[in-house]
Amino acid sequence: MQAGLVRASQLVTPSPARSQSAVDLLLHGFPGDLRGMILQVSGSAPITPVTQILRSAQQAGPAPTAWVSDGTSLPYPPDLVSAGLDLQRLLFVRSQRADLRLHAVDRLVRGELVSVVAVDLASGEPPDPGVLGRFMHLSARTGATVVLITPGTVGALSPAVRVHLRATAGDDGHGETSGHTTGVRLEVLRSRGPLHGGVLDARFAPGMC
Repeated sequence: MQAGLVRASQLVTPSPARSQSAVDLLLHGFPGDLRGMILQVSGSAPITPVTQILRSAQQAGPAPTAWVSDGTSLPYPPDLVSAGLDLQRLLFVRSQRADLRLHAVDRLVRGELVSVVAVDLASGEPPDPGVLGRFMHLSARTGATVVLITPGTVGALSPAVRVHLRATAGDDGHGETSGHTTGVRLEVLRSRGPLHGGVLDARFAPGMC
């Protein structure tokens, strides 16, 4: 090949080091770079990265965070404390009705009451695209981030989702555990923002998957 020319594939293939730093940014530099957008976390271990995202947001500023649950998948509070969350700055909303959970998200974001709100969508129908579109505009205006928790292998729920992350337990997806930590593989499936595709094998406190 003539000097100075490179294959097109080389222009779009991220280096392993860059991919790892991109996924790592999601957990450790989250509030500054991903503020004011919709983030979706799916897979077999979504609770683990969501907990870390809330912890990072609490460390970045004084605003409270929120967790909107269907009442069946909320982590054990002592596990949240072990993961570094301040329960005094974490609002809990519980409802078995998906429409009421989404209404709570709307009120929290519209009222600029929290920096991050995580909503569990494990039960009920997927949100109407118009609802997520409204959340997208509200998040951009207020700076609050909405985290959609969708366990399983679902795809991105809407074009309004700017980052879609998949979390699986263990390097091989079987919940590898060692000592006081649990292995979780994080993969960026979609990014319309500062992150790009990448995979990171990380270890977290157990009991959070």
